[in-house]
Amino acid sequence: MVLGELHLLFLNFLNVVTVGYAINTKLFAQNVGLLVNTRLDPLVSPGNCSSHVHSVYGNAEFRDKVQKRMYRDDEWRDTEEKFDTTTSELIPNLSSYWVPSLYIWDNDSQKYHLVDSFVRTYYRISHLEGK
Repeated sequence: MVLGELHLLFLNFLNVVTVGYAINTKLFAQNVGLLVNTRLDPLVSPGNCSSHVHSVYGNAEFRDKVQKRMYRDDEWRDTEEKFDTTTSELIPNLSSYWVPSLYIWDNDSQKYHLVDSFVRTYYRISHLEGK
């Protein structure tokens, strides 16, 4: 079977699964400011220094190890006094995002310089609604 045939087979499967249902899809985006540049990677090197620098965005409790309490907020609908819990413009979002930091070479100074950055995350949420 070639890739195109597999894709059509998958689409036909989706049609069978979703008969009698409507797919409701929401898409939203948010800007997330820089929290810190650091040599931490809690997934690859938990508790240790990473081999390279990461730019970290989001949850202000970013650490060298992931802990469940960092992402728990039972009162997530109440955003009062929570402006310092995340760099996200969506206050209830306690997600952490990190990527390798980007450096550029400056010929005049003969040095590498860290590039300022931010991220924009996109979320697509789909669910089936019965008729």
